[in-house]
Amino acid sequence: MCQMCLDKIDSDKKDEGCPLCGDKSNFPRLCSGCRNDTELVRLISIGSFGGALREALHELKFNDVRQLSSIIADILARRLKDLDTKPGIIIPIPLSSARARERI
Repeated sequence: MCQMCLDKIDSDKKDEGCPLCGDKSNFPRLCSGCRNDTELVRLISIGSFGGALREALHELKFNDVRQLSSIIADILARRLKDLDTKPGIIIPIPLSSARARERI
């Protein structure tokens, strides 16, 4: 992945408002309405699911381009460091059982 695409992923992240609905909140904390609908308190992502990030995730998930896993992990690590937070849980990209068997 070229540096321009990596920079685009980093610049796509939004740090304004509730990460779920976009309403005013103290990012990355969820607004009171979304906290009432889920047990989550805050949500952090590395960017909006589109453009270069979408392409990278699809290449990793569907074409088994494993080199992208370390790149995406580095972006997530920088994101967590920038926000000075430690994750309670990291949720991976869902993978079908058939795709998982292909990778064994």
